[in-house]
Amino acid sequence: MDWNTIDNYWFIAAVILLIIEIVTPGFVLASFSIAAFAAGFCQMIGLGIGFQLFVFAAVSLVTFATLRPIAKKYFYHSKPTIQTGVNAIIGKDAKVIESIQNESGVGRVKILGGEDWKASSLTGNPIHEGSIVEIKRVEGVTLIVEEKNTL
Repeated sequence: MDWNTIDNYWFIAAVILLIIEIVTPGFVLASFSIAAFAAGFCQMIGLGIGFQLFVFAAVSLVTFATLRPIAKKYFYHSKPTIQTGVNAIIGKDAKVIESIQNESGVGRVKILGGEDWKASSLTGNPIHEGSIVEIKRVEGVTLIVEEKNTL
């Protein structure tokens, strides 16, 4: 293999694209790198430049359309989002500081380690003062809670 001919430019381009892909992940340039390797192989077996360009374009499209979603799924995991605001308190425990009675619209809870909120029972059943509840959702300024089973 003579490295001074134009024939090797496919492989040189493939390696350069692969190196750039490593530095700037996203699996865009890797698709072109794979295609350049395929076009270089076509050149090695003696196929014309028109066919090499066709193979480069076709392999680029196929790898971009098929391998990129798979690569993104396995290599670029998104971190779990951190809940903020009222979404951050959903699922937390709270202590009932005023008995919750949906019919009369009364009831308050104090989030463990936080502030107190108006509360309503998820099931509609009254919840006695001192009970520990889990916050299920927030409706306006009212927490919808469910009594935890304490065995």
